[in-house]
Amino acid sequence: SPRDRQGHPYALRAVHYAEAEELVWLMKHARATYGFAQQVGAISSTASTMSTLTVKKLFFDLTADVAAADNTSALCELAEISEEEVLLAEWRSATFSPCHTLVHDRGALVLSIRGSLSNDDVLTDACGELIAFEGGHVHEGMLAAAFYVQCNIQEALASAVRKYPGAPLYVTGHSLGG
Repeated sequence: SPRDRQGHPYALRAVHYAEAEELVWLMKHARATYGFAQQVGAISSTASTMSTLTVKKLFFDLTADVAAADNTSALCELAEISEEEVLLAEWRSATFSPCHTLVHDRGALVLSIRGSLSNDDVLTDACGELIAFEGGHVHEGMLAAAFYVQCNIQEALASAVRKYPGAPLYVTGHSLGG
């Protein structure tokens, strides 16, 4: 049987089709939380993302100059949901305050946290000192961002739980959001 470098047998587990489909669905939501920038292909590669964060920002800032309605419209198109299913969309980004969305899709609630796209997001990433937290250690910037999102979604999440009792909550994201 296959073994790792230390000679231990791999714990192989077949990924079932339904699980893979669910992961793809959640990845779609994580991608959609980039909004308009994702829709227009501004972050389709490392090179285009770096260009978006640097040179292109001199002319048009995809994280600050795009209207919330345009980001929400892009979210809906990319996630294949209607605007009525968007329960919260926070498109303003600041240090320790990442963009995030809460939507209702396929009978579930999906909280998506956008990855790094702005200079403020990069500053959050850069605050990487490990600090003690609940018996372990965490990235200081990620913890601050998580607390911000937790506080910001409380009202919308409570309302969603009342409106959709029993709906599971999925949390997804990429980079800073993951």
